Amino acid sequence: PVAGILILVPPAVIILALMAILPLVVGILALVVGILIPVAGILIQVAGILILMAILAQIAILALMAILPLVVGILALVVGILIPVAGILIQVAGILILMAILAQIAWCHQR
Repeated sequence: PVAGILILVPPAVIILALMAILPLVVGILALVVGILIPVAGILIQVAGILILMAILAQIAILALMAILPLVVGILALVVGILIPVAGILIQVAGILILMAILAQIAWCHQR
């Protein structure tokens, strides 16, 4: 069938038709490429930013992993000092409350 069409339609007409269609096809391709290249550029930028963020997050995680035991150690030290201090303060407060109660009782008995 193609051979029959080629025989019926002169080659000059086919060439003219192709020459008419070709700029359209090239124009459409140029438009698509013209849209795709900036989109690709934006996607590459976004990917680059995401990779950078991932690297920074990794660094932050590593830094936290390095700092965390130190922080926990300092907290443990502080708590280790504070608990006995708190215990002593509670004892002192208990003694003061007991003395106040005894003083109150003594004062009531004197009246």
